[in-house]
Amino acid sequence: MLLKRIQYTISRGVESNLDLLIWWVLLIAIQPLVSVDHLLARADLVPWLMFGLAGTVVLRGRRYGDGAHTSLTKRYSSIGLILSKAGMVGSLLALVWWYDLGVGWDVVRTQSVGWVDLVIRPVAITIVTLLAIRLSKAHEQTAWNPHGIPSAFIWSIGTFSIICTAIGIGRLEKLQEDFHSESLLLGLAFLTVGLIVGRAQHLRQRLAAGTKDNRAYRPALFNYLFSSLGSAFGLWALYFIQDILGLGDQVTFELAFVPAAFVVAWSGVVWTKPTPIAVTCLLHEIMPAGGGDKAISTTATPFDETPEGALRINPLQIKRILSTHPWLVPVKASRVPELDDPIRPLWPRREPPVPYHVLGGASFEPCPYTNQEQWDEITVRLKGSDDVGAVSGNRSIVVLKPFLKPGTPRKKRITTYRWESAVWEASIQHVDATTESLSLENGCIIVLATEGVARAFEVEIGAPVFRLPEAAGFRPPQLEDYVEL
Repeated sequence: MLLKRIQYTISRGVESNLDLLIWWVLLIAIQPLVSVDHLLARADLVPWLMFGLAGTVVLRGRRYGDGAHTSLTKRYSSIGLILSKAGMVGSLLALVWWYDLGVGWDVVRTQSVGWVDLVIRPVAITIVTLLAIRLSKAHEQTAWNPHGIPSAFIWSIGTFSIICTAIGIGRLEKLQEDFHSESLLLGLAFLTVGLIVGRAQHLRQRLAAGTKDNRAYRPALFNYLFSSLGSAFGLWALYFIQDILGLGDQVTFELAFVPAAFVVAWSGVVWTKPTPIAVTCLLHEIMPAGGGDKAISTTATPFDETPEGALRINPLQIKRILSTHPWLVPVKASRVPELDDPIRPLWPRREPPVPYHVLGGASFEPCPYTNQEQWDEITVRLKGSDDVGAVSGNRSIVVLKPFLKPGTPRKKRITTYRWESAVWEASIQHVDATTESLSLENGCIIVLATEGVARAFEVEIGAPVFRLPEAAGFRPPQLEDYVEL
């Protein structure tokens, strides 16, 4: 059991963070190609760390705050999203140059040499970054804009504070070179990219609405502190362990993939992939392709007619017809943000989708080994279903799986005729009076027969749903979708 838990945890972690893993591999491939006199190859590794963080920001970066009021509908703009990502990446570049200004502050103050690069450059990139964020205003914008703290005041104070902090970290590096001040700059970078896409309008909305228990709204600071202090302390601890092991007092660019791995890993911790509340699936009505028959008719025939040459359906030999049925399957144990949010709703919310199906209670139940949410395997509970549209009376249900899971015992094959393709016995699940649950995966075939009429459906697991309003409009499958009355 422990081995299975470790196996599923590793596989789920790799699957959910595959994008970050690929980015780290690309960083390893890019590192030998960087010239020694390039900006990324600097000895303090500040540009390299920001470059690695910029890639994770493009893949995962998002705000830390609570966002807009959950009763309001957001606007989505593709151009606004691109400009928002560009603003986050631009803020990282600006931090590098403000940091360089702090390191070279003595040169700027006493000499006129190099002041253009040290002063004009960070000012220019900061202005461009703020302009990009301003132009991305249409993305995730809501209609309600109550009175409160002015946006210009918050942006001015925030920008000034971040710039002063970056310059101060640069001065600390100049005065105390063995302090590893780049860890502090990394913490500031994580904080900046989460703050820069926030909206003062969202804060005003929550302050005006208050909480459900009639208290004043107080912004949560945990995400901000966790992302910044955790990344700063983690990188400092990495350098501290290096000193203990006697590998030197500074990580050179030849070992830059090690701190880059930490940046990528911490991005996966801070910006985890959201868990859906439900998954939209489709049930494709299908007909058998005739088993081992070579000549397959292109005309859809009634399903109550036995196909020529075969009495058993092979999941890998079917044909879809045009009839499809939408199916919304909830993810059990996942949290619904609209219902968990402590903010007071502006109007009554809809109820969550009912997790019942004509076959029984269907949901994506947590993984039995790791107890974590998963949306790859549907579990249908046939016992104790409260669905009024359940099939009753003379019924027969069979589930055919196209592929077996690794480790499943290979029992004898089942065939109908000598020329028909055989299927494993474990790939067929019969439903009788003692069956309590069904397991459905992508590509499974449900054969449902009642009152002498049989129909078959192929399961296709589709896109996840993350917000309750998107799920509230779905109609659960009904009896008439499956049985010709």
